[in-house]
Amino acid sequence: MPKLSEQQKRFAESYMRTFDAGKAAIEAGYSEQSAPSQGSKLLRKPQVSAYIDQLSAEIQEKTTVEVGEIIAEIRKIAFAPASQKIANSDRLRALELLGKTLALFSERFAFESDEPERMPLTGKEREDFEELARIKIAALTKGLSVSEYLEQSRFKQVPCSVEGVENAQ
Repeated sequence: MPKLSEQQKRFAESYMRTFDAGKAAIEAGYSEQSAPSQGSKLLRKPQVSAYIDQLSAEIQEKTTVEVGEIIAEIRKIAFAPASQKIANSDRLRALELLGKTLALFSERFAFESDEPERMPLTGKEREDFEELARIKIAALTKGLSVSEYLEQSRFKQVPCSVEGVENAQ
């Protein structure tokens, strides 16, 4: 197979950026008038096509991410120590993504168990579950167990309103 000229290499590299044969031909140094037809001809040349395939494979190899790598990164966010300043919303989102990955929230997920079938959470139940998740995250970010966190927060004065009388911290 004949070797590629520098101009053909520039065309292939430009084509991988633009995916437009005419623009790639112009960037490679071909005249604007002949660029569309020249680009089309270059794409049909086996050596140019093979070089484009090679470049594509190199790009794909560099950008391929394994599922395990993604899950590991999500776990780092979800279960990071309290010393790392990660927003609770980010932790909740990471936990949600992990749950979805494990099909914990899917109604279509079927499994065999001796436990009775559980109904999906709705309304108040879902709000309570989300509140519990927020409490767990808050405790985790402070390096406390849930019971320690609740014990500490129980003695804090909470703003409330009784018949127009405000009681603030």
